[in-house]
Amino acid sequence: ILKVFGKQPCLFQIRVCRVQLEQRNVISIAPTGSGKTLSYLMTLAFSTDLIIIIVTALNVLGDQFVREAETAGFHAIFVHAENDNDKTFTDIRQLNYWVVVMTPGVFNAIFDEGHCIVQWGDTFRQEYSEVPNLSICLSSATMPPSMVSALVEKFRFGKNYTLFHRSNDRVNIAYSVVKTQDEASCKLDWKEGDPVPPKFMVFFDSKKEAEAASRYLASRVSLALCDKMLWFHAGMTAFF
Repeated sequence: ILKVFGKQPCLFQIRVCRVQLEQRNVISIAPTGSGKTLSYLMTLAFSTDLIIIIVTALNVLGDQFVREAETAGFHAIFVHAENDNDKTFTDIRQLNYWVVVMTPGVFNAIFDEGHCIVQWGDTFRQEYSEVPNLSICLSSATMPPSMVSALVEKFRFGKNYTLFHRSNDRVNIAYSVVKTQDEASCKLDWKEGDPVPPKFMVFFDSKKEAEAASRYLASRVSLALCDKMLWFHAGMTAFF
C-alpha cells in the first residue's frame, strides 16, 4: 500500500479493507481526515478485476476521489452533468475505469440479460450467484446508533455487516449551542444600515430554503452587497 498510494495504512484502515475483500458489508465511522477514503481505495491493490463504485452527495468529494485514485495509478471518473453522455457510459461498460464516482441521482444498477443470474449462476458463470451478495461499504464521520440502525434496515443487512467505529473526539474542537429566544425573528435579521459583517455561512436542510434565504438577505442590503449573497448546493451546474 505504501508503494501504490504513498501512505502507510493504520490498523483501522487495514481492518476495513480486509472485510471488504472478504465481500462482507461494512459500516465505517471515523473522524474527518482520518483516511476513510484509503480504507476502500486500497482494496484495488489486492485485486486485478475489482471495480469500485462510489456514490457521493458532494461534487467536491467526487473530484477528490478521482484525484486520489488517479495518483495511485487507477483510472477513475466522476460522472456529473458535464460528462453524463453515451461515451462516458460506454467507457464504463467497457471496464475502462477502476473507480467510478457518481451522485445519487445518476447511480442506477442494471443487469443486462437478467435471467442469466438464475440460469447461469450455479453453472456457467458462478459470479452471477454472488450478485445478491455484492458488498457495500457505508462510510461517514457522523453516524449515531440510531442512524446505523436505520441504514442496516434500509440496506437489509440483517447481521451480515461489520461495524468499525473510531471516536470523533478532538481536543482542539468543542461544540457550543446557543439557544435562541425566537427563531423566527432572529434568523436572517441583517438589514441595510447595519455594519457589514465578516464572511459567514448559513446551513440549511433543503435547497429551496437556502435559495429563499439568499434572496431574502439580498433584498435587505444595499445594491453593492446584493451579489455577495450566494447559495451553494448539489443542484447547481458547474457554470452556476
